[in-house]
This record gives sequence, structure tokens and C-alpha cells, in this order.
Amino acid sequence: AYLRGADGRLTRFQATYLGAPAPVVHQRAGADARVALFTSVPAPAPGIATHSHRTVMDDLVDRYRAVGSPAHRVWLAPLTRSPMLAELPHADAAPMSAAIGLIDRPFEQRRVPLVVDLGGAGGNVAVVGSPQSGKSQTVRTLVTALAARHDSRRIQFYCLDFGGATLGVLRSLPHVGSVAARPDTELVTRVAGHVEAILRSREAGAADEYGDVVLVVDGWHTLREDFGDLESAITGIATRGLSFGVHVVLTASRWADFRPDARRHQYEHDSTAK
Repeated sequence: AYLRGADGRLTRFQATYLGAPAPVVHQRAGADARVALFTSVPAPAPGIATHSHRTVMDDLVDRYRAVGSPAHRVWLAPLTRSPMLAELPHADAAPMSAAIGLIDRPFEQRRVPLVVDLGGAGGNVAVVGSPQSGKSQTVRTLVTALAARHDSRRIQFYCLDFGGATLGVLRSLPHVGSVAARPDTELVTRVAGHVEAILRSREAGAADEYGDVVLVVDGWHTLREDFGDLESAITGIATRGLSFGVHVVLTASRWADFRPDARRHQYEHDSTAK
């Protein structure tokens, strides 16, 4: 073969083509069949040679696959399924945190749990993503993960379900006080008012039987459109609630749906992450 360099000069070299079909020798009775791996060398063993869909390179790789020490694998195996909550590590996690997924860090050649921490200044959560991107699933996973870690007296959830009526499955959890859907106009108002009343009572110094209280609003745009009078009340809960163990979890299709005063008090999570 000849290689033409950048300066136009030709360099002659000898090469072997490994993309040719590998010969397959069918052994005759009493014959010791051997297969030549290089097409430039004829097979010395007697037999009838045919060709398969495999190439000479395939045979070379198979021959040396188990020879010597294995090379370091640069990439981890691809993520093929979502992990179960029980498979995610949380032993060293903070008390008000939960692992809800896996983050792939290919440049570090490792995976780490996606941990949402409701303790401290990051106690409010906003899940933002396009329609059908998994916002409601993220909220259900977060509620389930926190409920699995704590007794129902330690944390309670009150849910406003405007994201396709997908939070109803959480009603069976003893940690969930109520789930109100879009048609339940009166119940929606009562749920928001109940959480606001808990916050006002704690601000006044009163003790109660509740632990941390989480108000979940799956579909912030719908709440603003259909229950506009509740927007300021829930924004006030997000602004003042963290000091008194009251949290807000919201979902929206875009960050512009949140007013600036609400965005400042939210832990951001992109629902496109695995």
C-alpha cells in the first residue's frame, strides 16, 4: 500500500486487511483442521473452506480475549433501567434527605446517588421540565423516599395534584394527610389553608403534634391560573416556612412560571436527570 503524506510524498508499506471474511474450514475425517487468521497466508490444513459473516479481526479478538490482564474499562456499563429506591445508598445521608436516583459522572468513571436534602436553606424543592419529562414521577419518588426513611409523626405531606392526577397513589401512605386534585376546588383551598395555619401557629410559638410538613404542588402554572388567590399564600409559606419545619415542593414547565421571590427559596432540580 502507499500512504500520501501532507507534503505529497508517497510512502510504501505492507499491510494486512483484517476486514475480509474469516475462512471457516470444515474438518474432514481424520484431518487436523487449522484456520489461518491472515488472508495473505493460505490455510495449510486439508479441508473445504467456506466464509462466514465473521471477519478476520473478529477471530483475532476472540483468540486474544482471555490472554493477559484485562485492560482498564474507561466507561461504565450504560444505565439500562431506573434503580429501585432500596438499591440507592442513604446510610450517611442527612436526616431530611433522600436519594431518588443516580447521577452518571463519566469523566470520574463513577456514579453517585442523586440526593435531595430538605434540611437547612435547601428545604424547598422546584422540579422543572417539559411536559412528559417526569416531573410528577420525581415528586412521587421524593415523597416515597422520605416516607421510607421516617415515621409518619416525623414528616407529613399535603398534596395538590394538578399534574395529571398521578399523586393519588400516595394516599395509601400514612405520611400523606390529603391529596386534592383540580376538580376538588374546596379541598384545594382547605389543604393550602391547613398548611398555612400550621406555619402561623408555629410562628406564634405554639407547639403541635406535627413534625416537618411538606406542601406539594404538582402543576404550579395550573394553580396560578385556576387558584390565583392561593399563589401569594404558598409563596409566603416557601419564604417563611423553613425556619419552622414547613417546606414546599413545586413542579413547573419552565422557570419563568415562578416569581423571583419564590425562586430564591427553592432547591432546584432538573427533571431531565436520570
